[in-house]
Amino acid sequence: MLIRPLNSNDTLSIIEIWKECFTNEDSYIHMFLEKCFPFSISFGLFDSINSNALAMLSLLPSHAYATIKGNATLVPGAYIYGVGTLKAHRGKGYSYDLMKRALEYATNTNLKYLVLKPAQDSLYNLYKNQSFETTLHSLQKIYEINHHNPQERTKSLPLVKPITSHQYFDIREKNLLDTHILWSRDILGYSLAEVESRDGSYGIIENNGYTIIFALYPIDEHTLKIVDHNAKDRTNLNALVNSVAFTYSSYSRIIIETSTNNNNDPNTDDWQIQKNSMIKFLTSEKEIHINLSKKIISLAME
Repeated sequence: MLIRPLNSNDTLSIIEIWKECFTNEDSYIHMFLEKCFPFSISFGLFDSINSNALAMLSLLPSHAYATIKGNATLVPGAYIYGVGTLKAHRGKGYSYDLMKRALEYATNTNLKYLVLKPAQDSLYNLYKNQSFETTLHSLQKIYEINHHNPQERTKSLPLVKPITSHQYFDIREKNLLDTHILWSRDILGYSLAEVESRDGSYGIIENNGYTIIFALYPIDEHTLKIVDHNAKDRTNLNALVNSVAFTYSSYSRIIIETSTNNNNDPNTDDWQIQKNSMIKFLTSEKEIHINLSKKIISLAME
């Protein structure tokens, strides 16, 4: 077996794996090829030099900040994404082989961590056995929305406004460095495009001098999920939820996730602790372990 980085000559292999493993939507696959593939590193597994790939895995660049000796220090890492094997070749350990190759690449390029977001709870034990030793946790709350008297509510609600992906990145990078594992500018653009592909959107509101960004998409006909935001305290969280509820008034339920580092008490404010993602550290630096173990990742493509 041969494992090597994929390139533009492997496009047909990538499309075949994505169609069989992830989605039949050509538009989504081409969005990956255009907005993500050129800005990340993907590995393919082949049974001979001239064959098509049988399995693949992508590493998306990410980073975090850790306080080391009193200074905010950039910590480079990567997100494991798009691990797929053609059906006829499953059960042969190919995904494990690709994970090993990704680990070798990350170590050789001096990355400090790898992070992934299991698609379902049952996979956490699987990845724990592959040495993703730390589970990151977030808080989640479900808001049931009452849409009575919408005219009265507009008087106090900040308006939702559009924002470009570059503006979104700049605000996000500044406001979430203490609480989140972050994306590169290009990968954030892909993440926001992925939100829109799910019939979602992203925007901005101003609340008492604080700029709040958010991204959301529907998970069913009644429920919106806010999958990214920088509202760190109860006042701004409530302003965000209320503005979203008014703007997207056809939905009766909003789910929002936040970091455990924010000012919310899960015991008194209906917040529930849940698994967010898993991280594997590639460094022995204790400050990096301590800092990143308290963060979460959002806008993560699963």
